[in-house]
Amino acid sequence: MSEATNVHELDLPEVDVFSKGYTEDPHSHLAEARKHHWLAKYSQGFIVLDQQGVVDINRADDDMRTPLRDVVKLFGAEDTAWGKWSANHLVAKDHFDPDHQRIRRIIAPAFTPKAADSYRHVMQATINEIIDTVIDAHDIDFSERVASKYPISVLCRIMGFPVEDVPTIEEWVILQNEGYGMDPSIVPILEAGVLQEQPYVRGIIETRMQPGDHPDDLIQTLVELAKEGERMSVDELESLLMLLLGGGYDSTKQTLNLCVYMMSRYPDEAKKMADDPERCKRLVEETLRLMGVTGATHRVARHDFTYRDVIFPKGTFITLPHLFVGRDPEFHEDPETFNPDRKKFTHTQFGKGAHICLGMFLAKAEAEEALKAIVGRMENIQLAGEPEFDGAFGFWGFRKLPITFDRIAESRR
Repeated sequence: MSEATNVHELDLPEVDVFSKGYTEDPHSHLAEARKHHWLAKYSQGFIVLDQQGVVDINRADDDMRTPLRDVVKLFGAEDTAWGKWSANHLVAKDHFDPDHQRIRRIIAPAFTPKAADSYRHVMQATINEIIDTVIDAHDIDFSERVASKYPISVLCRIMGFPVEDVPTIEEWVILQNEGYGMDPSIVPILEAGVLQEQPYVRGIIETRMQPGDHPDDLIQTLVELAKEGERMSVDELESLLMLLLGGGYDSTKQTLNLCVYMMSRYPDEAKKMADDPERCKRLVEETLRLMGVTGATHRVARHDFTYRDVIFPKGTFITLPHLFVGRDPEFHEDPETFNPDRKKFTHTQFGKGAHICLGMFLAKAEAEEALKAIVGRMENIQLAGEPEFDGAFGFWGFRKLPITFDRIAESRR
C-alpha cells in the first residue's frame, strides 16, 4: 500500500480558470492539465480532472460539504439578506441536517419524471410563442431573443408566478446567479435583488396559503405539500422558491444555447431531429456530455480526507468541472467526437450524492420540447458571427449566440 501524500506537496499543473482563454475554451485547458495528473491547482484550490473522481467526491457527503457559507463569509456578507439566504437555503444545508432531509422529502414528488412530463404542454406553448417573435427575422442573437426568455417564462408559468412579472423576475434571477462569480464587490447588487425578491415571493405564498380556489400549479403543489405531514415554514418555502427560480434559469438557458450551437456545427443532426423529433433527447444528452452546461461545483473537506493516496487537509477547496469530465476516455469511446447515437450517455451535469439536482428531469424536458419546436419551424441554422462566452465557473455557455436561419413554410410543417 503506497503512502499518502498531502495535496499541497504534489507537483500539479496550474490552470488560470479566470482567464478569457479558459472561459472560451475550458476543455482544452483542462485536457492539457490532465496529461500530467488527475488533479490540477488554481488560485482557490484544486480541480478534479476525471469523471470517477468527480463522481466519488460528489458522493463523499460525509467527508465534503458545499462551500456556500464559506463564500458568504469570504464576501463579508454574513449580516446581509443575500448572505443569510445564501447560507441557509436547501443547497447550503448539510446532507445530515434534518431540515435538508425533511425539505427534500416533502418536495420530491413535485420533481419526478412524471411531474416534469405533465408540464410539457406548457413548454410547447411557451417556446412557440417566443419563436413567433423571431421567426420572420433572418438573423438573431439566439441567446438573447430565445434562450434567455424561454426558461424563465416556463418556470413562472408552471410555478404560478404572474406572466406579466416575468421581466422583473428575470432581473432578480440574473442577479442571484451572479453570486457564483466569486466577486465580493457585487454584494450590494446581490443584496438589492434579494431585498426586492423576498417580499414579492412571500406575498404570493401567503396568498396561496389562504383558503380559496387557487390555480393548480407548482407553487400550490408545494404549498399543499408544506401544509401536510412534515410541514415547511413560510420562510423555508420562500427560500426554496427563490432557489428554484435561479437554479432553473441559467441551466436551461445554456443547455438550449449549447444544443443550438451544436446544431449549427452538425446540420445533419438538425435534419435528423426534424424527421424524428424524439431524437432531440439524444442530442440534449450528448451535448451535456461533450460541452457541459455546469461549469463547476465545489466542495470543502470537512476534515483531513484521503482519496487515491492524496491527503486533502480539512478546509481544502475542491472544484468539480462537470463541463469537462464527460470527455473522460475511461468512460467513453472516442470521447471528443460528437455522437448522439452513443449507446450510453454518462455525465455529471446534475451532480451526484445528497445534493443531486432535484430539477434535472424538468430541465431536460424543457430543452427537449424547445428543440422539437425549433427544428419544426427553423432550418439551416448557422453561426452569424463569433459567439461570446459566459463564465465557466457557474453555468457555462454563451452570452451572445448570433445565428442565421430560414423559416420553414407552414405547408412543410
